[in-house]
Order: sequence, then structure tokens, then C-alpha cells
Amino acid sequence: TSDYTIDLHQGPITGSSRVIGLAGTIAPITEGVDGFAVNPASVAMRVPWSRSWVDGELDFGVTRPSSITRSDFDNNGDDGFANNAAAFMNAGAGIQLGAWGVGLRVDMGQYRVQARDPATSVTTSELSVSLMRSNVVAGYSFGHGELVLGFGIAISSVELDLSAGNASEPELEAGVEGFAMQLGAVWAPHHLP
Repeated sequence: TSDYTIDLHQGPITGSSRVIGLAGTIAPITEGVDGFAVNPASVAMRVPWSRSWVDGELDFGVTRPSSITRSDFDNNGDDGFANNAAAFMNAGAGIQLGAWGVGLRVDMGQYRVQARDPATSVTTSELSVSLMRSNVVAGYSFGHGELVLGFGIAISSVELDLSAGNASEPELEAGVEGFAMQLGAVWAPHHLP
């Protein structure tokens, strides 16, 4: 039947304090690993204090349910986020060699959606949702950073596993995988702020 609703979402912004502080609007600053997902040119964009020919950056973050208690994390009007199967992780690395930059970023998330029998309020099955997105990027900086161009490949996948009743092994219900090419640019004239 069609008597069901599945609500899948990436959830709130997870990432560095800089990305969260800007509410996800990182595209204009495009520096470092945080920018790989929105603009592949960020891999070759040097920060102002970068003075050497070789520069690099590592990034890693984990969010578990214990760190988001008493907040309406999933924006459903309830501050009791009790999904102890949820986990969100992001990691990335980038290296700059002169005007070139290459990098990799991976974002993963996992959570469960429970189905309940409306008559008894007993959990009848659980849907496990796994999300993964990775970005492989490369870029080149022209004119000492005034113009930066980048290219990337984004790979995404979503898997839905259903465990019904007493089943010991969850069964893969659906999965979607795909990739996309990315192009990006940053124009940052030195004489402008």
C-alpha cells in the first residue's frame, strides 16, 4: 500500500565551527577542506599566512547523539533526540604545492527510522539510513591567488537497510549511488578587501 511516509534528510549542518558559524554559507570564502564540497577551487586557495611552497591541511569531526541532547537536532519540534544509532563524521585532507592543490573530503552519516504499530505503539521494524558523500578535487592558482580554478568529482551514495522484528541481519531495501563533476572558480583581486 501507499500508507506510509519516509522522511530522509541530511540533517543539520555538520562540519567545522567556521562552517556552522556561517550557517553553511562557506562558498564565498572557499578556503581549505571545508570548501571542497561547495567549490573545488578552494583546494588551491591559499590562506593569507601561507608563505611556503608546500602547505597542507587535515580536518576531522564526529558528532554522536550524546553531544546533541536537549536540542531539536532533527528539527521536528521535539528536543529529545534519542536516536543512539546516529553518527555523523567528516574528514578531509588537502595539500598545496606551489600554485597547485589537490584534496579529498568525505562526509558520512547514519541514523535509524523506526516504524511503530499505531494500535500498540510497539516498534515493528527499523530502517537504517546510511549517507556518504566524497569530493576529490584539484585546482590551480593564477596571478598569486587572484584567480583560482578548480575541478572535482563528487561521489554520493544512500543505502536503506530494513530489519524487521527478530531478523538478525538487516536486508538492503534500496540503494542509490551517483557521481557528478564540479567546476569552481574564485576571483580575489589583491587590491580589493
